[in-house]
Amino acid sequence: MAFCRGDKVEVCSKQEGFVGSYYAATVIKNYGNEYAVQYKNLVAEDDQSRPLIVTVAGNELRPRPPKVLATGFHALDVVDVFDNDGWWVGKISFL
Repeated sequence: MAFCRGDKVEVCSKQEGFVGSYYAATVIKNYGNEYAVQYKNLVAEDDQSRPLIVTVAGNELRPRPPKVLATGFHALDVVDVFDNDGWWVGKISFL
């Protein structure tokens, strides 16, 4: 899937302790198989007043999902859960 400048995406983290979580970002440059993205909620390590900008492989991106009402879950359903500014895969363990 190709993305264009301005597309709202989620970036899959490959950082230890965060593997498999997704964080909201905007594409700022398309390099073909790689993209420069600016994170919505993550900041630069050296200047926490600036949003973090990184270059990632295309297979680390997915489109942001539409907003939906979360209802009708059942025990053992696999879900994405928003926590600590990112989306994490989880499983409903009880209701």
